[in-house]
Amino acid sequence: MKNKIIILVLSLSTLAFAACSKPERTDAKKAVSNAYQETKAAVADTWSDLKDYTFEKRSDFTLRTQALTAKLDAKMSDLQADYAD
Repeated sequence: MKNKIIILVLSLSTLAFAACSKPERTDAKKAVSNAYQETKAAVADTWSDLKDYTFEKRSDFTLRTQALTAKLDAKMSDLQADYAD
């Protein structure tokens, strides 16, 4: 999951840099860097919560994973809407 998030951030940054002026690229680069740091921290926090789950807690793990996926999907929809603007 961590690799997918990193790939997503890098892909979005590539799109941002492709059609921007130099000041916009600088702003986009800062935004991507901040997003990367926030994502990295969120993944670390989530992993520390999830690493203690046992096989018996797999249903809790599944629910938590689905919730995180839904949250990521919502954020991606927001990013796509902002990008379209």
